[in-house]
Amino acid sequence: MDEDEKDMEEEEYDFEYSDEEVEEADVVLENAYYAAKGLKAQGDLAGAVEGMQEVLRLEAAGERGEWGFKALKQSVKMLFALGQYEAMLERYVFLLDHYTVTPASFHGARAAVTQNVAEKGLDSVLDLVSSSSSPSLLRALYDTTLARLEGGEESGREGRAEGGARRRNQRLWFKTNLKLGHLLLSEAMQKEGGEHRAWRPSSLLLPLVSGSIPSGRGSPLILTLHCLLSPSFLPSEESVRLLGRLQRLIKDLLKSCEGPQEGPGEDGSAGGDTIKRGTQLLEVYALQMQLFALQKDSRKLKDLYKLALGITWGVPHPRTLGVLQECGGRMYMDEKDYNAAIQAFFSSFKCYDEAGDPRRFTLLKYLVLASMLHASTIDPFDSQEAKPYKEEREVVAMRNLILAFQNHDVKAFETILKVHTDRH
Repeated sequence: MDEDEKDMEEEEYDFEYSDEEVEEADVVLENAYYAAKGLKAQGDLAGAVEGMQEVLRLEAAGERGEWGFKALKQSVKMLFALGQYEAMLERYVFLLDHYTVTPASFHGARAAVTQNVAEKGLDSVLDLVSSSSSPSLLRALYDTTLARLEGGEESGREGRAEGGARRRNQRLWFKTNLKLGHLLLSEAMQKEGGEHRAWRPSSLLLPLVSGSIPSGRGSPLILTLHCLLSPSFLPSEESVRLLGRLQRLIKDLLKSCEGPQEGPGEDGSAGGDTIKRGTQLLEVYALQMQLFALQKDSRKLKDLYKLALGITWGVPHPRTLGVLQECGGRMYMDEKDYNAAIQAFFSSFKCYDEAGDPRRFTLLKYLVLASMLHASTIDPFDSQEAKPYKEEREVVAMRNLILAFQNHDVKAFETILKVHTDRH
């Protein structure tokens, strides 16, 4: 679903009025809004932004309401598309302060839109802008949102002191913190990766695969393949700072998931609140497991993996389950339990595949590697789930690699490794 379709869906369901209320709507504002939307549909984003600004000017004479909220939301999205990030952040702050989470509305005055409408609209903005490759822009957006949700600097401290009871929109707070957590993790991983750019798997592997490819688990090839999975983690000062903030954020998220529920009842059923909290816990665990995997903290990773598998009353997104199983597979690889790693990687692949996540190709590669380390004679691509991807460009090389391994074809194995490692 593209952005225009999402906007249409939001506008269809966000605001529901009786016939009498529709008749009383400000026709001038409505007409101005849809005129600006027309310019957007024609590709004139700059003109559409100016048209949305006209909606705000017209609304300024009266009471803030739905048309101003829609106009600001559209302006933020279009300014992002135009690359005008400073102006985008200004409009976004205005949207937060005057239409959704203002101090006045929090203390009982009428808000411009309902909490559910505000949450859905702001979440759509955050989802769109999350595609940005600028960490500084994303941090500014997330930090600004969280500051407003906590009531600003002063009331935010008070809200946190009361365990978050004064937060204005708990669901949006949780989602935004989760997005920020993934951003911090991504930044830390990039910093860590940058310190190992000179590390080339081919330079370590190729010298050891000359002459023969023994199939036993103690062969030089097998041992080297395992070593390639466990590079040392040497965090920089910046990585330490990012991971420290991430740890504090995860602690806050876990605290927000605390509640009176005790899991499913005796009949295996669970209430709505229990399901929501179980789902949120799994999302936080997935983030925390990635942190432990990055830090090479195998003990904590294993404990958390077992804890996550014990939560059966949540309904997480398939991508969340994919992350959990991927981390579990990497943990089993470190333990040299290759059979368990194969099972975990295959489960992760299926979850990513269900979510339509391109990371499914990476998991197929992990699956191939685990199969070689296990000295398995079973082709991973014979499974019903993996078979449709046998001819994908990213997968063909891995298929050829495992065939060369199984056939003890040293020359083909070395050639595939060298060609495809040098490309990356």
